[in-house]
Amino acid sequence: MTDRRRPYAGVLVAASVLFASLGGCGGVAMQKAAATAYADRYFAALAGGEVEDVLPLYAASFYAVTPRERWTATLRGVRARCGKPTTHSLAGWQVTSRVGTVSGSTATLQYTVAYASCRMMERITIATSDGGPPAIVGHELDPASGSPAARPSAPAVEST
Repeated sequence: MTDRRRPYAGVLVAASVLFASLGGCGGVAMQKAAATAYADRYFAALAGGEVEDVLPLYAASFYAVTPRERWTATLRGVRARCGKPTTHSLAGWQVTSRVGTVSGSTATLQYTVAYASCRMMERITIATSDGGPPAIVGHELDPASGSPAARPSAPAVEST
């Protein structure tokens, strides 16, 4: 006689792993809150100081793909054309959690950013590994049409 419960064992194991890895919806909300706080730190540093003040917020892996000098020049170009950021508003977000040998979370945040003389859409990706500090691992700049930054001389979109 065969055990009829056996085919469902795999489904039960998969469901248990899924619920354990999600940790409930509160985990995603906490990860989003932590990422937006880190992005707020970025915008505050950029608005209140020099371009160089935000560079330590980026991960070494970001600079492995986009050299630090090139990213500094891009941010200086935005500053020269647009001035300092005055407001930023979260327009969209996505949080991804990883479980396994490389575990942690990644939050991609899309902001509408008003600078002194132009607007941009910015997509900032912040990664946090288990036990490690957050860091920016991707950053895209998308000049809004009609702003000074949308001219052909504007910095190219940077992302990693």
